[in-house]
Amino acid sequence: MNATFFDGKVSRAHPAQYVRTANAIQIAYTDADAVEHQIEWPLTEARLATWNPAEKTRLQFGPFPHQYLDVETADYNTHFVGDGQLPQPARTGLYEFVLSRGFRGVVIVGVVAVAFLWILYAFGVPVASEQIARQIPAEQEKQLGDMLYRQLETTGQLDADSVQSGRLNQFWRATGIKTRFPIQITVVDNKEVNAFAVPGGRVVVFTGLLKKFKRPEQLVALLAHEAAHVQNRHSLQQLIRSLAAYVIVSVMVGDVSGLTAVLVDNADNLISLSYSRQHEAEADAFAVTQLAGHGIDPMGAVWLMEALPTEGDVIPTLLRSHPHNAERVAATRALAKKSRIRGQPNAALLTLWNQIKRN
Repeated sequence: MNATFFDGKVSRAHPAQYVRTANAIQIAYTDADAVEHQIEWPLTEARLATWNPAEKTRLQFGPFPHQYLDVETADYNTHFVGDGQLPQPARTGLYEFVLSRGFRGVVIVGVVAVAFLWILYAFGVPVASEQIARQIPAEQEKQLGDMLYRQLETTGQLDADSVQSGRLNQFWRATGIKTRFPIQITVVDNKEVNAFAVPGGRVVVFTGLLKKFKRPEQLVALLAHEAAHVQNRHSLQQLIRSLAAYVIVSVMVGDVSGLTAVLVDNADNLISLSYSRQHEAEADAFAVTQLAGHGIDPMGAVWLMEALPTEGDVIPTLLRSHPHNAERVAATRALAKKSRIRGQPNAALLTLWNQIKRN
């Protein structure tokens, strides 16, 4: 009897003939290379597939990828149903589920796969990036940060203003704010309104952003905000997250040097790195708390946000992930109002501020 055979090796259908014996199904077919084959399926191991082509009955044999034999349903009724020796239904696997539902099955599996990948990225990757960041010793993070910074320098993206850099470093030290990593500030001569933190303690501020400030409290708030990203290792976590696929593979195979290489090769990402809502909230709170604790008006954090652009391509990293919205400003304002200023106003800050603004 004529049938169609699928050998499980290629998707091509092979014309075949089969004979049903008392204990087996004997199949003869010719493959694509015109080679003739004779095979035998023990009847007790043959299964009814979970779906059938039109007017056919599909028999299945062997482990995945299965062999299939499509026989005429009329012949099946005569030679299998008639004597009561029926193959058992096969268990439904994913492959059979998709085939049995045709295009709809492909769509369903595609939607499920996309949803799974989204959940993995949204929830699994942040947790994984945090765990990976924790495994990197502070000393190694500092070395990594220096390598990232040097990589940016070699690309010509950091046209440093050494005079203003010196003033901002003095300004930061005058605040008295302490962090796990010593903060080293570089002022870059660039019209872009931006600032970003590098793992290990470096903070880069563009002159375009400095020109937006009217109060010294705004500058303190900015530096404290970026220092918080360093302090809490946000920059490292987000850099790892932005390169999740490469980084996770490197960690899984224990290739620490490969991890470092991937991060350094993608140092450009630091300039446009976006932080999560939680990271930005932590940085905002750190800035408010530190300003208040060192005798500086914590409203500087609010004034900082109000001075930044909120539309177009010039949105700074500080606001890029979660744009300047009323909710965030209101939360920072409420926190600032609750914070009590401790200590006396810092006259040294005002002197240094005036030097910075005169440039």
